[in-house]
Amino acid sequence: MLARRQLRKEARADFEDAAKRIPGSADAHLALARIFVYSLPDLDRALAEFHQAETLGAKPGPRETEAQADAYRIRAQQVESFAPREAWQAAQAARALYRQAGDFDRAKEHLQELATIHQPGAKKAPARRSHRWR
Repeated sequence: MLARRQLRKEARADFEDAAKRIPGSADAHLALARIFVYSLPDLDRALAEFHQAETLGAKPGPRETEAQADAYRIRAQQVESFAPREAWQAAQAARALYRQAGDFDRAKEHLQELATIHQPGAKKAPARRSHRWR
């Protein structure tokens, strides 16, 4: 476990170094974004890296779209129990991105996982009763 953690940190450091050495390339930023989605989860850093990659000319395809959705999904699942409003907002962002990704990889499966996250404070409308006048 410790070895894996060390490898993740080394990979992050290597890609950060690559981003500095080749400042006009989006590739290192895309790699960093994936690290911050899947290996060292940090939604804010992942989104910042995706944004930087796009600024440098990267065109997000279904893989990048799904990875961004995964970042929001992971955040929603992490905070659902103590920050329901934040979880709902992250889930909504993830849903929109998964719909954009369409049939790519596990997008539909992950979209279904988000069905358990509901809008906070949303209450069902009471059933309407018909009134019979006598």
